[in-house]
Amino acid sequence: MSIQALLQKLQAIKGPDRAIELEIAEILGWRKKVEPFTDPKTGANKERTLWLVPTSNDTANVPFYTSNLFDAYRLAQEVAPGHIGACSWEPGAGGAKIGRSPVCQAATPMIALCMAALSELERTRGQ
Repeated sequence: MSIQALLQKLQAIKGPDRAIELEIAEILGWRKKVEPFTDPKTGANKERTLWLVPTSNDTANVPFYTSNLFDAYRLAQEVAPGHIGACSWEPGAGGAKIGRSPVCQAATPMIALCMAALSELERTRGQ
């Protein structure tokens, strides 16, 4: 998925969205690994999806970028270290800006911060 398509999805949502958080993770280099396991309660064979951290083969939980302000802030720090940014909120809306990218308006400050981080990433990647 392109960053632009993801930005459009973020603009449209009204609250946290785990599927979009996983798409953000994939853009950042997180990888999915599907592995079989046996359910200890039922003995049934099933599959589970594990997420591999971009810089290693360690597994971890993908951050909650659209619902947790600290995770959204860490996203901004990851994609734009050393850049100046700002985030604001009011009832039912949020805004954010990082570096030279435009101000992003969204339903929540977390979503706006995700949009600002991805906008800056798109700008620096030249996509």
